[in-house]
Amino acid sequence: MRKKLLTVALAATMAVASVFSAFAEDVDASKKYDGGQKIDGSAAWNTADGDNYLISETPVTVKFTNTPFLRQDDAGKDQNWFNFVFETIASDSAKGITMRADKFAWTYGDATSEPTYVADASWGDVWDDFMSMCRANTEVSITAKKADANTVTFDIAFGSAATEKYTVTYPDGVPSDLRFHVGADGGSIVVNEVVYGSDAPAPDATPAPSDDKKDDATQAPTQAGSKDNNVKPSQTGDTSAVAVVAIVALGAAVVMVASKKKVTE
Repeated sequence: MRKKLLTVALAATMAVASVFSAFAEDVDASKKYDGGQKIDGSAAWNTADGDNYLISETPVTVKFTNTPFLRQDDAGKDQNWFNFVFETIASDSAKGITMRADKFAWTYGDATSEPTYVADASWGDVWDDFMSMCRANTEVSITAKKADANTVTFDIAFGSAATEKYTVTYPDGVPSDLRFHVGADGGSIVVNEVVYGSDAPAPDATPAPSDDKKDDATQAPTQAGSKDNNVKPSQTGDTSAVAVVAIVALGAAVVMVASKKKVTE
């Protein structure tokens, strides 16, 4: 089991990434992305480059092309978390929750109200199957919906019979303006379309390659109880130029926003 190391700069880096999310577009209606919206997390964690999608009683489905396992660790092997990620946006009233493709999640933010989650997957705990499934099925969809006053569900379809489901419970009620975005850590995605409504189609399956499986590429996941082994990596993307412009333009306001968005594990 490989461990991700916590660095001193982690909280500051994630706070800056939270500021970047303020520049992302809030998308509250169906939309097709002409040419796709690329979110490259191959070199570093990136959830800052994607738009923010409203979660309500109306289902919202984000469809994207997933290219996982682009980053190699120091042993030269793929890790199960080098894949797509998605997360709700933290607020003053509720912590955000970050969810990975390999059914692990954690919360972040300074709010006292903390959501809990349960993750179910059709592939169970067979990590060879998970790694091969992700390579074979590049078209993924995530459908988010407010199921009741305290619950949000995220249904994931991998373009085949493989599925995952996150059920997130908010003890003080689902925030009225809750949004989420998608990104990648160790992989890359291209968002193609977002569809609001219950008739959102699932993505088509992509034929599996004949011999793309790497038997030595799997790594056992860290269990949900061992949070120190699943530290959220720095949220960085192709946003350094945006950061300079934003800080110069907004001055003290950006500093104030960033200070409010410090992340705790």
